[in-house]
Amino acid sequence: MPSHPESASLTIVICNYNYARFLRGAIDSALAQTQTAPAVKVMVIDDGSTDGSREILPGYGDRIEAICQANGGQVSAYNHALRRVTTPYVIFLDADDLLEPDAAATVLAAFAAGDYAKVQFRLEVMTGDGTLTGVQVPQSNAVADCGALLRQGWLYPSPPGSGNAYRVEALRRIFPVPVTADNIHGADFYAIYGTALVGDVFAIDRPLGRYRVHRQDNGGLSLANAEDALAGARQSTRRWVLLREIARQRLGITLPAAPLDFALEKALFATALYGAPLGQRWRWFLRESGRYFHTVTANPYWSLRKKLAVSGLTALALVPVRAVGDRAIRYIANPLARSGAPVRPVAPAGGDPTIVSINGRYLGRRPTGVDRFANEVIRSIDELVATQAPAVAGLSFELLIPPSVQVEPERFPNLRIRTVPGGNGQYWEQVCLPLAARGTLLLNLCNAGPLLYRNQVTVMHDAAPMRVPQAYTRAFRAWYRMMAPWIGRIARRVLTVSEFSRGELIQAYHIPGRKIGVLPMSGDHMLRLPEEADVREKFHLSGRPYILAVSSASHHKNFRLVVEAIELLKATDYDVVIVGGGMPMLKAVQQVSPDFVKRVGYVDDGDLKALFRQAACFVFPSLYEGFGLPPVEAMTLGCPVIASNLPSVREACGDAAIYFRPTSAAECGEAMMHVMHDSALRDRLRTQGFANVQRRSWRLTADRLLTEISPWLPQR
Repeated sequence: MPSHPESASLTIVICNYNYARFLRGAIDSALAQTQTAPAVKVMVIDDGSTDGSREILPGYGDRIEAICQANGGQVSAYNHALRRVTTPYVIFLDADDLLEPDAAATVLAAFAAGDYAKVQFRLEVMTGDGTLTGVQVPQSNAVADCGALLRQGWLYPSPPGSGNAYRVEALRRIFPVPVTADNIHGADFYAIYGTALVGDVFAIDRPLGRYRVHRQDNGGLSLANAEDALAGARQSTRRWVLLREIARQRLGITLPAAPLDFALEKALFATALYGAPLGQRWRWFLRESGRYFHTVTANPYWSLRKKLAVSGLTALALVPVRAVGDRAIRYIANPLARSGAPVRPVAPAGGDPTIVSINGRYLGRRPTGVDRFANEVIRSIDELVATQAPAVAGLSFELLIPPSVQVEPERFPNLRIRTVPGGNGQYWEQVCLPLAARGTLLLNLCNAGPLLYRNQVTVMHDAAPMRVPQAYTRAFRAWYRMMAPWIGRIARRVLTVSEFSRGELIQAYHIPGRKIGVLPMSGDHMLRLPEEADVREKFHLSGRPYILAVSSASHHKNFRLVVEAIELLKATDYDVVIVGGGMPMLKAVQQVSPDFVKRVGYVDDGDLKALFRQAACFVFPSLYEGFGLPPVEAMTLGCPVIASNLPSVREACGDAAIYFRPTSAAECGEAMMHVMHDSALRDRLRTQGFANVQRRSWRLTADRLLTEISPWLPQR
């Protein structure tokens, strides 16, 4: 199917000039967006390349719109693109950068939530050869009203061009930008700052793309990607003058004569002082430092802590030892020189694989949804190893398990399974596991990890112990109140399963947002399970259609609401089938309406799959979820879904479910009756459900996880 349907909402424009060696990667990352956001077009504008770039484009056929123009520079390419774009939103992707697979879907959701002129997101910095550095840009967050501060001259923290999505009508109030001999580059400057004068800017505080820095030299001074530091600073000043004129003529806005921007001032500071004699540094401090320090001390985007830190580092530039001063300047000037960024070690000599240890403690307990996530991720990694996928090249995975756990080798045939002696439970996880994993990156997939092991990446699924404390024991809550923030502090990276959960981890456990990545989840494991053919006969169900509900004793699963909704129903022409048991409240349900409520007790996966397949709909009443996997499982099997109106469940299900307030039994009952009596609605929900789950797979989850952990693995 072409990637530019008539109903597209967003165009990804790739501007290319002599980047043939990177162009395929950029195009492929743009085309991958159609898996999560089908209504995306991809347009490539080649600006007079002479390196074979144009020969690449025909191979993509009608999946892209290819435009070739004479060399006129980036400003000309932006102007040309905006004459051709027909969608309401656009991303300008540099030909040497990449987008994550869910970038388009995420920014479109942000635009749908508010009337924004621009949505920006963080970019992970990579070197010229594609190695992730662990650094993200921008390193500061923009405030809500960037435009008001911009009118005072303050350039707000923004990612480079590839990290921005624009409302096209806002861009067209700034573009076309005049093309002159000294204004052929820097189109993203006008787009980034011009749109903030037109409307609000929304910042997504996680990386959705990768930004390539070609001129990296941690031993010297490097600030810019395509222009040296001093030239870059001067170009920004010239561009501000033109933006000021555009704002006056087209928007009726008067901007200050010169911008206030620490990035510009640090470039001037660094080029003037790096390697300079001590006397020259002091002269700068006494005579020329006023504007530099103003962009530090009065910076509206910085915390007091950051202001003090930069001021202190600047003072180090004045010490008599030049090596110390130069290192401080380099630290201020270049994020890639900062010691806080993880530096990927060199792979061991002799080609030995890098070992990734996986915490297998979860295998010793009764499976939960969290355990399902772990199983499917490990299974997908096992398949990647079996197929020798590039994502696992040079890696060896070792599943570490306690003595009480038995794992058959054929379950994960391509992973090494090692029993770690010394105990079980918390003692094993806190003491035995880190000793066994030493020297490797430890991957924890089920919320917890060892407190004294820094080289770990941990998946935290939600903040349920803090949000629904009544569902947990006092000891469990106390443990998570201490453990989760600490792991968030020491771990290399924290991963979670939804944007909602990411926000929860930030608020409940105070984990920095820039440290948290989001992994997609899937229900495609349901397709792999065996299916019981005669499930109706096995559980003595009638031939009538039925609603499927899965009971749980956990308070936040809110099954009591289904009980109350059933009690409100009178005689029906359908049944309600309840899976699960052991709950006293279910006895009352059986007494109230024995004719149409069918309790089948606990069932295995094959039976559950068949019950999903044959159900008219599935009801999911949860009060709190990090993601909401059961509705996605139901959709995977073609079962319409009625679900709680929770942010996480909406994130998982989109417009493919009917929602009700999880505190209203009446709304739940009405939703069940509505769906059961409208066959057209059920058909529509099935179709939308299938479309929703097609963009998810556990293979994608595993790929994304490996990408997330790659900065802390040796170069391969």
